[in-house]
Amino acid sequence: MHTPHDIEQGLPETVSLLDKLRMAIYHGELGPSQRLVETELAAKYDTSRGAVRQALLQLENEGLIIRPPNRSASVRPVAPQEAIEITEVRAVIEGLCAAKAAAVATEADHAELRALVRQMADAVRRGDMLADSRISDLMHAKIREIGGQGTANRILERLRYQDVRYQFHVSLLPGRLAQGASEHYGIIEAVIAGDPVAAEQLTRDHSLVQQLVDSGDLESSAAAHHPNANIITRAVGAAPDLVIDSVEGKILAGDIFLLASDGLTRLLSDAEILEELETSDLEAAGNRLIDICLGRNAPDNVTFIIVKTHPA
Repeated sequence: MHTPHDIEQGLPETVSLLDKLRMAIYHGELGPSQRLVETELAAKYDTSRGAVRQALLQLENEGLIIRPPNRSASVRPVAPQEAIEITEVRAVIEGLCAAKAAAVATEADHAELRALVRQMADAVRRGDMLADSRISDLMHAKIREIGGQGTANRILERLRYQDVRYQFHVSLLPGRLAQGASEHYGIIEAVIAGDPVAAEQLTRDHSLVQQLVDSGDLESSAAAHHPNANIITRAVGAAPDLVIDSVEGKILAGDIFLLASDGLTRLLSDAEILEELETSDLEAAGNRLIDICLGRNAPDNVTFIIVKTHPA
């Protein structure tokens, strides 16, 4: 776990007070609804109250804090719906930047991107979340620079610090560091390969829905109906390293396992699937599941495997 001191020591000495406060909010050192007392901030950052007041005014303009009349400023909480909207907007803009970069990246750009991939891989091996977050920012900044999207860059910088709950806290989830790195590798590979379509899709497909569920910004019950619920970030061949989910448990005779694409799970509830699988004839159950999907005008591919264990 990184302390506020760790975060501050990781910043260049030339970083301004404003940037330090932005980063403190971004990394959760200054949490949602936390009061921002001018005298305390001035002492912490060894500066004047006037400088703190000016920084807080700018942070208010950026939507990061609120300053009610006659009361101390505080960090503005990001509501779940707003977090979802920010994530969706960022995905679209970042995807555009990646597509533009893939179309114009030079050999020199490729070399810089590969160097960042190596740095990220090293950070993941060390479990260094702060370094990984910094390198992720550098990767996206480099892609935006290559694509020449100045306007997009300004918009994303503004959104970046508002997206506190999603951006940094998701990286604390088990396995998320390696998964995030794998997603970045796929994006970089697509840019280097000069494939704008793949670069845009992989960038937009930073598992929008699942990561929102993981971060607590979207209830799992609402995920199936989210407009981007079919977006994926992990697929064979999408990145150098494939991150695989795994679970452990005791297998008993008669247990049934279903591996399915979301073409099935978006059309049938868990209860409906269970009802069909409880028949002793699994082939008939499989055919019945397909029939139900077709009857509901399946808009996507429906693929699944059913396995039943037998006594030894």
